Amino acid sequence: MERLESFRSASRVRIGNPTSLESANLTFLMRDGRTVSVAEAGKPDGVPVFMMYGLGGSRLFVYYYNDIGVKLGLRLISADRPGRGLSTNQEKRTFMDWALDVEEIASQMKLPCFGLWGFSVGALHALACACHPPLAEKILGKVIVVSTWAPPDTAGSKKRIKMLKYLPTGIQRSIPLVWNKALERLTEKQKKFLEKDFNGELLPEDELYFNIDNEARRQGTKGFTEEFMMCCRSQAELDFDLASVLKPVRMYAGVDDTLVSILASRLLAFKIPECDYTEVPGVDHDYLMRMSAVEYVLTEQRDRFLKEAVENFAFGLPPGASATVPATLGRSDQPVASDLEIPYDCDITKDMDDLPSRSSDTAGGEQLVVPEADGGVESNGTAPDCEILCLTSEN
Repeated sequence: MERLESFRSASRVRIGNPTSLESANLTFLMRDGRTVSVAEAGKPDGVPVFMMYGLGGSRLFVYYYNDIGVKLGLRLISADRPGRGLSTNQEKRTFMDWALDVEEIASQMKLPCFGLWGFSVGALHALACACHPPLAEKILGKVIVVSTWAPPDTAGSKKRIKMLKYLPTGIQRSIPLVWNKALERLTEKQKKFLEKDFNGELLPEDELYFNIDNEARRQGTKGFTEEFMMCCRSQAELDFDLASVLKPVRMYAGVDDTLVSILASRLLAFKIPECDYTEVPGVDHDYLMRMSAVEYVLTEQRDRFLKEAVENFAFGLPPGASATVPATLGRSDQPVASDLEIPYDCDITKDMDDLPSRSSDTAGGEQLVVPEADGGVESNGTAPDCEILCLTSEN
């Protein structure tokens, strides 16, 4: 299918070393005296979108999507979570602590509204932000989450992920140290190989990759360790409830994700009050942060971001101007590859034995079906506002 092929199409980065850019090293002082570092890419006067990276990233990852932000008319913002880059470490922090930091950053940047995109562990941080009322009222459109991390005790989680919850705290804290040492050696080997292959020079996208990695480990493993410990927490130990998410959510999951099982992803989507959920076949955990995938999901929400920004917050309009969306607001003349018809096919009958029933008096919504013990299928009511969809391929 053309849509799936455009989703998988490759892109190239046209910016190599953002560390010299002023927009890459913004810092903000939090109320408790900590510093948080922020990077910006895309269109400077576009509609803001906070981009929240996964476990091993840093704020500089947002420069991978610079061209996408310019094309779609979006101002892409990424902040280093505590212990990464220039952000002060915060011991024993929680997901809701990050929501308070984002509230502070948005206030100091004078952002009246913004979109949210999160990948993996960053997706949980984004959902926590959507549980915080002062932030939720500023969030545009649907909160976009891809390859969302599931707590280890989530039904259907892979065995090696479930084990994290039962490891002694000392072993949990040692894993990031070992992982970091291995990454350092691997990164150095990769860099030498690439420099040798290209006569001592790195391609811009490779240079950016190493800058992101170096910035993530600028302070050592402190921030990485704290966040890894957060990943080991059970559902009951999280300081926010998915059922308390105050905004609609757009969730994507890779069918071939090797870290988060597709059943665990479905259960996360099921718990969110208003969630549109899409499964992408043949796609693993990291695939959904590729540039083509990010362009796809941002394009899908772009018009809603712009419409709400103008109509609800008068974003980009002079005082007293009519709150209607100009046809050219936020757009560029470049075509967007993912502006194609979406062929969806609903299929939620596989691997659903652990899915709890949910009933509602509200009409509509997709029918939830759960295999019986003898292999049959029984109905368990409807799931209003929670579509479980599958983007299918002819392959």
